[in-house]
Amino acid sequence: MENVMDIDAYIIDYKNKRILYATKGCSAYFGEKINEHSFFGIQHLDKILLPEEISRISITNSKVYDFLYSLPIEIRLKCYFTQDYKIKSRNGKAVLINHRGTVLSLTEKGALRLTLCVISYPTK
Repeated sequence: MENVMDIDAYIIDYKNKRILYATKGCSAYFGEKINEHSFFGIQHLDKILLPEEISRISITNSKVYDFLYSLPIEIRLKCYFTQDYKIKSRNGKAVLINHRGTVLSLTEKGALRLTLCVISYPTK
């Protein structure tokens, strides 16, 4: 995927609570070098969030998931969600990013299984 486009993206596997795939560009966000053998649990994402953002993102995510699960299952696969928040860069500075999650697949019961997350940020 990254050979075709220059994007920063990763796939969350909700069932196993881990990052299933990440482009090389995500290393700048995750704070460590990413390769095909170094994926980690989704709890690692909390390490890159600014402390003041964690509770706001948690509230927003709860509302997103409540809304998503209120929809008929066949509509959920057509959904995406987006939000802006600040993360810590490798040098510890706050960086504003836009985070867009697109539902890739659901479990048989309609719960999130895989989500493609694309990260973008303003450039100077």
